[in-house]
Amino acid sequence: MKTCQTSLLLAAPVALQLLTLPLAAQTATIASAASEDDAVALTELEINSSRDGDSYTAALAASASKSSIPLLQNPQNIQVVPRSLIDDQGAFQLEDILDNVAGVAVGGYYDNWDYFRIRGFSADFNTFIDGLRGGNGLGEETYGLERVEIIKGPASSLFGQGPISGMVNAVSKRPHAARSGELAYTFGNYGYHQVGLDVNSPLDADGALLGRVAAVWRDRESFVDYAGAENIYVAPSLTWRINADTSLTFLGKYADADIVHAMPLPAHGTVLDNPNGKVRSSLWVGEPGANLAGERNYQGGLEFAHRFSSDVTLRQNLRYDYYNQEWFDMLYPGYLSEDQRTLYRYPYDYFQSWHDFAADTRLEIAFDTASLQHNLVAGFDLYRKEYHATYATVDWDPATGVDFIGIDLYDPVYGTAIPEMTAPGVSDTRTHSGGLYVHDHVKFDGGVAVTFGGRYDVTKLNGVRFEEFSPRAGATWEFRRGLTAYASYSESFNAQYGSLFSEDQAAGVPVDPEAGTNLEVGLKSAAADGRLTATISLYQLTRENVATSDPLHPGFVTVTGEQRSRGFEFDGRFKPVPGCDLSVAYAYTHAIITEDNDLPEGARRPGVPLHTFSAWAKYTIQQGALAGFGAGLGGKYYSEQGGDETFAEPFMLPGYTLVDAALYYESERWRVQLNVENVFDREYYEGAYNRLYVLPGEPLTARVTVAMKF
Repeated sequence: MKTCQTSLLLAAPVALQLLTLPLAAQTATIASAASEDDAVALTELEINSSRDGDSYTAALAASASKSSIPLLQNPQNIQVVPRSLIDDQGAFQLEDILDNVAGVAVGGYYDNWDYFRIRGFSADFNTFIDGLRGGNGLGEETYGLERVEIIKGPASSLFGQGPISGMVNAVSKRPHAARSGELAYTFGNYGYHQVGLDVNSPLDADGALLGRVAAVWRDRESFVDYAGAENIYVAPSLTWRINADTSLTFLGKYADADIVHAMPLPAHGTVLDNPNGKVRSSLWVGEPGANLAGERNYQGGLEFAHRFSSDVTLRQNLRYDYYNQEWFDMLYPGYLSEDQRTLYRYPYDYFQSWHDFAADTRLEIAFDTASLQHNLVAGFDLYRKEYHATYATVDWDPATGVDFIGIDLYDPVYGTAIPEMTAPGVSDTRTHSGGLYVHDHVKFDGGVAVTFGGRYDVTKLNGVRFEEFSPRAGATWEFRRGLTAYASYSESFNAQYGSLFSEDQAAGVPVDPEAGTNLEVGLKSAAADGRLTATISLYQLTRENVATSDPLHPGFVTVTGEQRSRGFEFDGRFKPVPGCDLSVAYAYTHAIITEDNDLPEGARRPGVPLHTFSAWAKYTIQQGALAGFGAGLGGKYYSEQGGDETFAEPFMLPGYTLVDAALYYESERWRVQLNVENVFDREYYEGAYNRLYVLPGEPLTARVTVAMKF
C-alpha cells in the first residue's frame, strides 16, 4: 500500500515524465484489445475497451469514435472511464463518474439530474447511449453501464448537431461468452438501500446465444429534509452469434424513478451573508405531498455487425425510446423578502413525453494505396423525435406576493395549501435530422497518420430546415513507440431557439444554428501492456453565432454573440505495481464571454472553475494471508466558480476540496467494500443558477456493499 500511496502523491509528475520518455513496449494494437472468445472483430472491441478487466486504462473507444482506431492514433482527446473504476469508487451517478476526467466540471441546481460542462460549455441533457442520440441525461442509471466515453471538443463531424464542448456516450452492459453473476446489497447513511443483480450466461451449448440481465432497485433519502428517490431499472440484453462473421445484439431498458427533489437554496444565507444568519444545508423549501416528480423510460434497440472480410465490416445500430416525466405541484423559488428571511415560492405542474427513433449504419473499410494504409469509415444516421408537454402555474404579482407561498428559512412551517393553477399551456416540437459522414484515417511511413473527413446534415426543427457541413482534420505522429504528438481542427453546429427580426414576417425569421471551432494540440502515451495511458492537451474553443437579444427589436434576437474557452488538460491512468491502480486528472479552463448584447464581455462563464483536480488510487494485497484486502484513497479540488448563469447579480461559489476513501475485500465468491465520500465532512456548494438557486453538496456519506458472485 505504501508504494501505491507514494505513487498517488507523485502521479502527475511521474506521468508527465513518462510522456516525455520513450516507452519500451510497442503501441497497443487493435487485436490485443479484443477477447479471444469474441467472433466479430469490431463487436469485441466495443465490449472489451480495457486490456485488463481490473485496469483503469483503455486503448479504444469504439462507440465514441465510430471506428477501431486506437486512441493513441486518434487526433482528439477522448477519455474512457471503465467499469472497474466506477465500481471501485462506488459511483451511482453519472456526475461522480465524470469527476475522473480533466476538463469536465460537474454540478447543477437539482440533486437527481446530471449537470456537467466540458471545456467550459454545457453538455448536459445531451447524453448519448451506445453511440446514438436520445439519452435524456436526467439521472442516467450507472448500474447498467459497461463504461463511459467522453469526447472533448466538437463531435458534429461524426454525430451531427451538438454542443461545441463535446459529448458523453454511455455504453450499456451487454452479453459476453463467460458465465458470471453477482447479487449485491448496498446500504448506507441517509437511508440508502440498493439491491443489484447482474447475470450473464450462454443460452445454448454452442455459445451462439448469449444473454445478460442487469437490474437494480434503489431507495434513498437525503441529508435534505423530506427529499429522496426510489429507482427501478431492468436492462435485458441478448446476443446471437449468427456465424463467425455476423452478430446481432438486442438491448432493452426499463427505468422508473419517483423523486422528491432536494430544492436549491438562496445564495443569501449560503454562499453570501444574510443578516439572519446561516441557512442550514438540510433545509427543505418544498411542501410535504408536493414537490413530486416521476420519470419513466422504455428503450429497445438492435446492434448488427457483419464482417464481409478481414478488411470490410458493416455495422448498424438502432433504438426506439419512449420517455415521460411529470412534476406535480413542484414549488420553485420566486423571490426573497427584503429582510432576506422569507422565501416566496410558486407552484408548477409539468408533464412532458417524447418518443424518438435513432439509427446509424456505417461501413469500416481497410485498404492500401501504394505505401499508405487507410481505415475508412462512411455512414448515414437519422434521428426522429416527437415531443409534447403541458404546463400550468399561478397568476402572481411579485410586488404583493399574491398567490405565492412563503416559507421562513429560519423557522419553517409546512402545510400551506397549494393555490389553484391556471389552465395548462401546451408545447409541441418535432425534430427530424439525418446526416452523411465520411472519415479516412491514413497511416504514412515514419509513424505519421492523418485523419480527415466531415459530415453533411439536414435538420428540420418544427418544420424549419437547415443544412450544415461539419469538417474535421487532424494528424498524429508516433515519434517514439507508445508516444504520440497530435494536432486537430474541427467544427460543430447546434440548433438554437429565437427569431431574427423581419420587416416582411411578423414572427421573424428562424435563427441559424450556433457554430463552433476547435483547435487542439497534445501528447498521448500508451504502453502495450496496458499499464499506462496519459494525455496532455492544449485547446481553444470558439463558440460563434450565439443568439443574443436584439437591442433595436425587443422580443427578437441577433446572432452577434461569441464565447471562447482556452485550456490545458492532463488525464493519466497508471498501474505502477501489481494490485495498484491510479487515476489522475487536472484541468485549467479559462472560458469567457467575448461578444454579447446582454452578457458582460470579458466575464468568465459561470459554473466553470479555473482549476480542477481529481485523483484516485486503489491498492489490493496480492499474496499472503491478507490477499484480497485493499484500500482506496482520492478526492477532488474545484477552485471558485461563477454562480449566476443570467449575469443579473453575479456572485461566486467558493472553491472546495473533498477527500474520499474506501476499503475492500474480494475473493472468488465474495466482494465487500466500504466507500466514504467527503471524509472530512466539508461544507460546499456544488452548483447554482442564480441567487435563488444554490445547491449544497452532500456531507460525509458512507455506503457498504456486500456482493455474492456466482
